[in-house]
Amino acid sequence: MKSVFGNQTKDTGGLLAAGTTATVLKMASTTNISVGNLVGVVDPATGLFHVRQVRSKTGTDLTLDRLLPFTPLTGATIYASASYSHASQGHQHMWFDLEGYDPTAAQNWRRYVRGCLGDLAFNTDGRLRLEWEFKGVDLYTADGASQGAPTYPANMPSYGTFASKSTRVYVGSALQKIQGLTFKLGNKINPKMDAGSVNGLSDLFIAGYEPTISFSMLHDDGGAAMISTFNAGNLIDLLIELTQGGPGNAFALAAPFVEAKKYTPVSINGLDGYSFELGVTRCDTIAGVPALTLAAL
Repeated sequence: MKSVFGNQTKDTGGLLAAGTTATVLKMASTTNISVGNLVGVVDPATGLFHVRQVRSKTGTDLTLDRLLPFTPLTGATIYASASYSHASQGHQHMWFDLEGYDPTAAQNWRRYVRGCLGDLAFNTDGRLRLEWEFKGVDLYTADGASQGAPTYPANMPSYGTFASKSTRVYVGSALQKIQGLTFKLGNKINPKMDAGSVNGLSDLFIAGYEPTISFSMLHDDGGAAMISTFNAGNLIDLLIELTQGGPGNAFALAAPFVEAKKYTPVSINGLDGYSFELGVTRCDTIAGVPALTLAAL
């Protein structure tokens, strides 16, 4: 995440104080919570995890981007996030080590892909799936080197995160009914040329990005209202919650200014609907809030 976005902010959660409402979370101190980051609370009545973006704060108050569907209790836990936003610098280059192990050392194959920068996409076809694509500066071969049998981390999750149960998409204050949610970061990865370097280039850099979100909606499940938004050229305050896994297994995406770029009429199981593509625009009017924030929390 740090490599493809550039900016990383890690916050620390705490407990809610008296006076908390559905839009203002009270704490003894908000020092460890950043404006623009996302926070989450669990509804004790339903057990569902709800996420909101912090749009402003004082020493004790966190003002959220939109109402929660309940009022959190005094003493309830507020979960903080590791949040990522785009930067012109700070994209850490990655090193990939690809190995083909053979008990006979001479038959091992090994490739190093160095100086890599990448792009990110995800979709929600039942399970949340993150898709990574990286470009590297050069490829180094180290066949036949003794490397030992592979080992794998213990306790890796095997079931993934289901996205079909608690995927929530808010357009402004309205909860939408959507299908086929896809997000693409859209990094533009350019080369820095150097005739004296391997492959004729010395480095890769991210020159910009064009993030897009796409989904489908039925005409009578909010699609008609989205068409009106498109025709009027109005911007959308978008929040996407992927929270079925609960605290520690959730993602969320917030973008205060999003435009509907295009739509296509489609038939969804025999019903009239539309496929929409949205584009994230700049955020210059909300202090401390990036144009796009992706959070793991």
